Amino acid sequence: MSTIDEQVRRFHSLHLGDTLLKRIELRTAEAKCILEFSRGSVLASERASVEEPVAEFAPALLVLNGVVSASFGHRYELNSTVVDFGAVPNNDVMDFYFDLTGGYTQDGFIAKLVFQASGFLFGDSAQLEMSRALE
Repeated sequence: MSTIDEQVRRFHSLHLGDTLLKRIELRTAEAKCILEFSRGSVLASERASVEEPVAEFAPALLVLNGVVSASFGHRYELNSTVVDFGAVPNNDVMDFYFDLTGGYTQDGFIAKLVFQASGFLFGDSAQLEMSRALE
């Protein structure tokens, strides 16, 4: 199992900027959250060019495992554009954050989502099904 710091570094090699967050599915019995984005890519490293991804997915799924907390800020409206995202270590879990813009009302135009989770998977639905089969 990789350490939290290694997982944070791995998360920072993803690119979700200027994509749409289309769906959020909370599976409380499984302590899992599935986020569906219009697209996403994996870069060779955190500092690699977004113009040369190693892999691209459309749509892209981010599965957060071991979810212990989800915060949606003061107001959240679906189909918001990701303007910033990241992950930071927080003891034995990670704080995954997403700053979103593009809501329909003035008080919902900018939102911050924060999920505390112990790990993640990223890819398309077929790739994630294969990962689950190998677990």
